[in-house]
Amino acid sequence: NWFPLYPELGYFPTLDLVESEHMAEGHAEEARELMKWWKPLGLQDKGEKYFTREELNRAYPFTTIEPPSFVNAFTNIIPPYQSVLEDGLYGRIKMIEKQLDKAKEALQTPPWNAQEKLPLLDKIDLWEAMIIADKAVIMWARRFSRLARIMAEHFEIDSKRKEELIRISDICWRVPAEPCRGFWDAMQAKWLLYVVAQSLERYGSGFSQKEDRLLWPYYKTSVIDQKFQTMSRNQAQELVECERIKVSERGAAKGRAYREGTPGTNDMHVLTIGGLDENNQDDCNELTDVILDAAYSLRTQEHSIDFRWHPQCKRETKYRVFKCIAAGLGFPSIKHEELNYNQLRNLFGATHEQARSWALVLCVSPGITGRRATHKTRNEGGGGTIVMAKCFELALNDGFDHTCTNQQNGPHTGDPLTFKTLEDVFEALRQQVAYAAFLSSKFKDISRQIEIRYLECPFISSMDDACVEKGIGAMALTDVPNCWHNFIALIDVADSLTAMKRLIFEEKKYSLKELLNALKAN
Repeated sequence: NWFPLYPELGYFPTLDLVESEHMAEGHAEEARELMKWWKPLGLQDKGEKYFTREELNRAYPFTTIEPPSFVNAFTNIIPPYQSVLEDGLYGRIKMIEKQLDKAKEALQTPPWNAQEKLPLLDKIDLWEAMIIADKAVIMWARRFSRLARIMAEHFEIDSKRKEELIRISDICWRVPAEPCRGFWDAMQAKWLLYVVAQSLERYGSGFSQKEDRLLWPYYKTSVIDQKFQTMSRNQAQELVECERIKVSERGAAKGRAYREGTPGTNDMHVLTIGGLDENNQDDCNELTDVILDAAYSLRTQEHSIDFRWHPQCKRETKYRVFKCIAAGLGFPSIKHEELNYNQLRNLFGATHEQARSWALVLCVSPGITGRRATHKTRNEGGGGTIVMAKCFELALNDGFDHTCTNQQNGPHTGDPLTFKTLEDVFEALRQQVAYAAFLSSKFKDISRQIEIRYLECPFISSMDDACVEKGIGAMALTDVPNCWHNFIALIDVADSLTAMKRLIFEEKKYSLKELLNALKAN
């Protein structure tokens, strides 16, 4: 019944919860003390100094733009699970040690060239931090292994449960330290990696992965080939159902804007299935069907599922997709395979193989999966939100926000009663959106620089081949940037402009003054 707080990422959400009716009795004072301790050290104080009070006041209420991540403590990630499932953390450590040895040898080899060799210092520090983090996660997983064995050998009397505990102990000792060998290994390793990457090292929203591709080799080994951790299809489905339950237990304590903006969900947990592979063939497999059957059987609201739709996807899988939708689950959502592929391939520099690996980062936009260059932070490239309907409201009020903050939230764009044509209205809207885009982009990019400087994530970095090879931290790497910037309520604005064009400027059924009075009265 407890969700974590992240005052180091932004103390306003903690303050909001402390002062709300949701704070558990007897814990408010402790939360206040934690917030005060983190205030001078966390991202919010580090970021606010680069903005005027006017800019902060305009951004924080979430009217025209989403507040910066250094205050709302909200971000998202696609962990590069594949590398650890294939290599194990011991394998990752060996890769990092090779890079360390090369760098140290270069430092010791004449002649001295400061421009070439001084950058190695930061890389060495990062590689050493990666190794520390990887060893810590191995120890953490093996604590579960030891606990399960102690329970089995000293406390459990039921023979079946004792056998289960021994199996848990064996698996948690092996993974994620070593490469996964079967489906149970992969499911357990992925869950532990998810918890570290998105709840412990830092908070990250989502459950992004291309699960039917990621886990297919291990499912095939255990269920189809019956070579290791042998199990039936039904037993594999039960593991997937257990994962759904575990995801349903996860969440984070968010500020009011995100609590009210995404009601009924703990977090934006969405995994992706279906679509085409790198050979442009159907990527659906038996595990795709198992994931859909588990969702239909268990019917938890979390996690959600995205299905990459393509005509080549097999009919049996499409039937299961429609069966889940018909059951009223609200998922899978249907996303166009080629549209998202082309977005990554043609506009954001992804290779063909990377673009065919896409999974939804959160609710709508795609990001690449795999071993390298996956999405690490909301501020990596895109990642902001502009509320177009609010910008339109400001355009009709000379930039003043009458309905929410009662302050000047945008530039002065003129008294709307002086507008003679629809083009005048559109120009005012354009200026409001331009200012919102300026502010949103400024907050986003400065937030990222602060993350790079103060909130590096050595464990997530160690999972990514590109970070390990280049000695670049996860927050700094941008091989394939985050490919969205949300423009909310575009259709509302288009409809409104169309209505104004016809009823005010063409038919002259109403005047601008009548429209403004009606809006203020409603």
